[in-house]
Amino acid sequence: MMVASWPSSSVLAPSWATAGAALRLAALIVVAIGGAAAASGFALIPLWLSPPAGSHAYAACVLALSLFAALHAGLAAVGAMLVAAQCRAGFVSASKAGALRILRLWCRFVGAAGTVVLIATYLPPWLAPA
Repeated sequence: MMVASWPSSSVLAPSWATAGAALRLAALIVVAIGGAAAASGFALIPLWLSPPAGSHAYAACVLALSLFAALHAGLAAVGAMLVAAQCRAGFVSASKAGALRILRLWCRFVGAAGTVVLIATYLPPWLAPA
């Protein structure tokens, strides 16, 4: 996800068709795969690592938080695929980098939200008395 967080001036060259277009496209594909993996991981947290959601309030909170993080990581993956398709089609240049800037902000949000979700999921059981 951090590839999309690079400043757009360092990612985009004046001409998209030159200077490492394949590398940039590959980086966006890696971001998309990472987002899909994060979405899958967050979606699997309530299935494998918590009790059933109806059994306790903690389990219901874990379910809600993990689905929140999975949804946003999935949206980041879709956004990365969209930007990769736009770049491949030639619709992104140094002067038209709005989609890449939005993706960069979205990936930062997903990283921050994922960190908060993981802390909120794993800190309470760790602090609970045995």
